[in-house]
Amino acid sequence: MEDINEINIQAFRCEMRSIPVPKTKITKEKLENFASLPPTEQADLAALMYLGEGVTADKKKAIEIWKKTKTDNALVYLSAEKFRKKELSDGFKLLQMAASSANKTAQLRFAYCLLMGIGTSIDVERAYKIFDKLAHEKIPCAVYFVGAIQLMPNQHFITFNKDKALEKLMWSVNNGCKFAQFEQGAILFNKATNQFERDEAYDLIKKAADQNEVRAMLYYAVALAKGESIAQNLPLAEKYLQRCVDLGFEPAVEAMKETIKKI
Repeated sequence: MEDINEINIQAFRCEMRSIPVPKTKITKEKLENFASLPPTEQADLAALMYLGEGVTADKKKAIEIWKKTKTDNALVYLSAEKFRKKELSDGFKLLQMAASSANKTAQLRFAYCLLMGIGTSIDVERAYKIFDKLAHEKIPCAVYFVGAIQLMPNQHFITFNKDKALEKLMWSVNNGCKFAQFEQGAILFNKATNQFERDEAYDLIKKAADQNEVRAMLYYAVALAKGESIAQNLPLAEKYLQRCVDLGFEPAVEAMKETIKKI
């Protein structure tokens, strides 16, 4: 079995490869007047083109638009493409540029890279300072990592306070941080003594999986495939598993594909 820390690092590499889904929607009017739209909106619409959300997927065209607009959100999207190609240092540099423009997604991902050593050397203190700043703006996953780092041993730059750290972790679970939801769901499932408690655990894991948290998607896919304390659903299991494959999450993916085929 792979080391749990290595699995976590792989999971965050997948996070860097994922294209953030913008809140905007593609419409016929927007496509017809694309050239007159603000560059930021052009970059967001290009992300939907890349993903094939509401329009036929066209990754090449999306990348061309991002390179042309050069907005901070375009840099985030381009960084994901770099990480997909395993050009880690280039992806990190693009995030650094976008983060300097106060793009919150870029700042969060930039801090993930510093914490996990993705495309750069590990710098927990610098990552913590970024998370702490974003946590004051009530960004759930920033709050989560502030709490998680506060529980790490031998961090000279913070004062250890277990109770406050745990409060932050639970706040992030309740406010939608997918990493916190998966980890809390896994803990609850391992402690569950009845079906009600297992259902509560799976509810959290599914919430994380539906936000493309790869560990949650794999965990939930296994449960769905086996019908383990949850109704068996092979098509849905393969759907979640395929998302893991698309993001390049390595642990047990090939083995699980074979397992699903045999069930």
